[in-house]
Amino acid sequence: MCKTVIRFKYERGKELKYLAHLDMMTLFERALKRAEIDVAYSQGYNKRPRLVFGMPISLGMISKAEYADITLQSNVSCLDFIDRLNRKLPEGAKIIEAAYIDGKRNIMSAVAFARYRIVLRSPMELDDAIKKLMNMDEVLVRKEKKGQVTMKDIRRGIISAGIFDGDICLLSTSGSEGNIKPEEFLKALERFSEQRIIVKDLIREELYLSDEKGRPVLPFAERAV
Repeated sequence: MCKTVIRFKYERGKELKYLAHLDMMTLFERALKRAEIDVAYSQGYNKRPRLVFGMPISLGMISKAEYADITLQSNVSCLDFIDRLNRKLPEGAKIIEAAYIDGKRNIMSAVAFARYRIVLRSPMELDDAIKKLMNMDEVLVRKEKKGQVTMKDIRRGIISAGIFDGDICLLSTSGSEGNIKPEEFLKALERFSEQRIIVKDLIREELYLSDEKGRPVLPFAERAV
C-alpha cells in the first residue's frame, strides 16, 4: 500500500473562532507552503493542494477536534509533519495528532457523528427539559434557506444529551447526511424548558466516523498499516 495520505487532527481556538471556513483553508495552504511540505496537487488549469477538511463548524465555535486529509508527493514522518506545520501556524491553530491512513474515504465524506460541549453563561436547571426532548418521537425546528422555510425533524439525529459539570453535552449525527447543529438542538430545548438559554461557548470536542454497525469510531480507526 502506498502511504501518501495523512489525516491530521488540530485544535481551533478562540483566536480563530470567527474565521470563515474558506479562510481557514487558505490559512493551512499558506502554512503548508511555508513549512515546505511536499503536497500533491490536483490536475487541470487551476491546481489546488489535495487537502480535504472535515465538517465545517459554525462561526463563533471553538473546536478541540478538527480533521483534514492531505495527500503528499513523498513520505514524511508524522512527527516531522506535526512539528514543521505547527511552526508555521498562527496562534489558535495547533496540530495535535497525525497518522497515515488507507485513503479509501476522505474525512469530509466519512464523518458521521459529532460531540459538543455547550458552556452556559450561568447554571440552569435543564435536566427535565432534556428528558422531555429525548422522550419525543419527533422534534421539529424551523429552518430557513434562501427565503424558503421548512420544518426539520432533529430527534433521530440526537444520539445522547445531558448535563455534566454544569455544561450541556451533546452527541449528534453530523456530516453530509443528517447533520444536526447544536444551535438547532438549543432552539428546540428552549421550547421544552420555557426559558431562554444563554450560551457562553460552543465547543466541538470530537468528530467520529461510523463503523460497520453504525457506531461512532474515532477518525484514526482507518490508520494505514
